[in-house]
Amino acid sequence: MTTTIPRSRVPSHILGYPRIGDKRQTKFALEHYWKGKKDKEATQAALLEVFTTNIQDQIDAGLDIITTGDFAHYDLVLSQAVSFGVQPPRFAGAETLDTFDRQFYFARGRDHTGQYEDNAAWQMTKWFDTNYHYLVPELEADEDFSNTDFTQVFKQVSDAQAIIEKKVAIKMPLAQASMTFIARAPLIATLCRS
Repeated sequence: MTTTIPRSRVPSHILGYPRIGDKRQTKFALEHYWKGKKDKEATQAALLEVFTTNIQDQIDAGLDIITTGDFAHYDLVLSQAVSFGVQPPRFAGAETLDTFDRQFYFARGRDHTGQYEDNAAWQMTKWFDTNYHYLVPELEADEDFSNTDFTQVFKQVSDAQAIIEKKVAIKMPLAQASMTFIARAPLIATLCRS
C-alpha cells in the first residue's frame, strides 16, 4: 500500500535523523563491542533497534515520506566512503574484513578482530565549521570508485520498508563529487594549485 498525498499540500519529510539513540544506545553498544563485552550479533541487534525506533518516530510524527539511508554505525561520511570502495593503501588487505569491522579499523586505526596491525586512523575534522565532526576520506590520485558496495544502504531501505507501508525516501548523504570535495586527496591538492 502506498500513501497518496493530496496535490493541495506539500508532503512532509526530513533530511536526516539522529542515529545515537535517545539514551545513547549506539555509543554504548559500540563501546561494549570494542571492549569485547558484546559480540557482533548483539551489537548489530542493538543498532538495529535504534534504527527501527528512528523509523517509528518518523511514522509517529506523521511524516509522509520516511528518510532512510542516513543511519551509520559510526560515522556517516566513513560509511559512504566505504560504500564507494575507498580504502587507503596502508590498510591493504582490510577488504577481507566485513564492512562493519572494516569501518572501525579505518576510524580507530585498530582492527577489532586482531587480524591486522594498528594503523593511523582516518583524520577527524569539523563539518563546515559546526561542532559535528566527521572522518575525512582519503582518496588516491587514481581513485576510480570502481569497488562500490551499497548493500548497507539497500538493507536499510528494505528494513524500513518491512516496518512501514509508506513510500521510503532513499537518501544518499554524499555523492562522489561531494566526497572528493571534503576528502584528503592528492588529486584535489593538484587541482587546487592549478
